[in-house]
Amino acid sequence: MRTFIAAHITPTPELKQALDDLREIGGPVKPVADENLHITLRFIGEIDEALVPSVNEVLLRSVANQRPFEVLLSGLGVFPHAARPAIVWVGVRFAEPLTEIAAELEKGLVPLGIPAEERPFRPHLTLARVRARPPRELGTYLQQHEKTKYGTASIAELHLFRSELRPEGAKYTPLHTAALKAE
Repeated sequence: MRTFIAAHITPTPELKQALDDLREIGGPVKPVADENLHITLRFIGEIDEALVPSVNEVLLRSVANQRPFEVLLSGLGVFPHAARPAIVWVGVRFAEPLTEIAAELEKGLVPLGIPAEERPFRPHLTLARVRARPPRELGTYLQQHEKTKYGTASIAELHLFRSELRPEGAKYTPLHTAALKAE
């Protein structure tokens, strides 16, 4: 099964507006469904179902000493680059706790036989995927909103999700939830 670890994000009014704006641009720009908004801490990929309990243990250990916190959602950007974007994202600021948890996840997952992540962790919230050369309106929109604030998000739990890719869009099912340690 295809899996990843993430924090679910409830869309703020500002995020909903951005998703609506991206839907209006249309064409190859495919916004994420509101209910699928999340900040990925670790994409795991295909694993055997028998490994899920061990991955969940790593997740639980990784958040054991972390208190709930808030992040600021600010500014639009793209991966890999503006000339040929594949992902439109919102930046995540004050994300040091996410970076710490991601490092702990990495330390725990590699011994399970899950290959190490090749790219450094860059917390972001994916808003849309771009399937082909985007219309010019996307570039203009990105420039207009490179410093826009999209509100805050509370991070109180992380999830191990199963991801099923479907023609109508991805379906994410939480397999396990790990609550961050209360005060």
